[in-house]
Amino acid sequence: MSYKITNRLSNSAGDFIVNKIPFKVQYYLYFWLLICLLVVLQDYVFAILEQTPFYWSEVLLFKIYWILFIPFSLSVYYFNIRTAITKQNLLRSIPKHILFSVSLTFIQFFIFAFLVSGLSHTFSKYPFDFLPVFINSLARDFYISILVYGFLILIQQNFLIMKKDAANNEKNLASSLTYDQFINVRKSREIIPIDINTINWIGKEGTYVAIHSNGKKYLHNLSLSKIQHLLDPGLFVRIHRSTIINIKVVDKLKSRSNGDYDVLLKNGEELRLSRNFRKNLNNLL
Repeated sequence: MSYKITNRLSNSAGDFIVNKIPFKVQYYLYFWLLICLLVVLQDYVFAILEQTPFYWSEVLLFKIYWILFIPFSLSVYYFNIRTAITKQNLLRSIPKHILFSVSLTFIQFFIFAFLVSGLSHTFSKYPFDFLPVFINSLARDFYISILVYGFLILIQQNFLIMKKDAANNEKNLASSLTYDQFINVRKSREIIPIDINTINWIGKEGTYVAIHSNGKKYLHNLSLSKIQHLLDPGLFVRIHRSTIINIKVVDKLKSRSNGDYDVLLKNGEELRLSRNFRKNLNNLL
């Protein structure tokens, strides 16, 4: 099945990230920023209890270690995607993930020591040299990084496996379902069977739904939602709260000046594509 789509739906960078990553990125950032805030608060409370000096610049400088978890732990997710984890190769992939965690930890401490040394030599009266920072932080926090990355790998692996299993189950369920080949409509005293494959689109019309098939319009007293349950979701998609279309008759998408789109059918009809339903059409096209 081929489609001549001349105008692709454009997603923002935020939409792209949300679609690719199985959690809201903003919540993920909030989590690590909260961790940074808590460790700063811990140092502040410790300074008060022990009656020792508390230097904001130095504390914030060394909290770069925690901030680096944001990009580095994201790389764990992409690594898990590329390694194609399954239940069968889960145990065999453990050495690879241990090596990845250790490598990532050393890279993190290297960048951390480089930033601390560079920033302190640039802005502070009491600079820190690279090698002592690297060795001391590695000796002090190595196990923390290993535990964090190991935990993230475990959680994300299980999530990806569950997501893949759910997708396979949904696919198997969809393939096992059978859908009506005809929809019966009443016209006067007649019952007219409409072949599903001849339907171009279905839309609300007052208290009825209008079925557009072979250049004719038939009214049905079922709701649009109930009609949709009779149709194959791989063939029919909702593009508006009041419109369902047959994707076989889609000719192209026409962009509006405000960023919205219209769906042009092969018979020349033009239907409004709602932003709330555009992902449905994207998934099938």
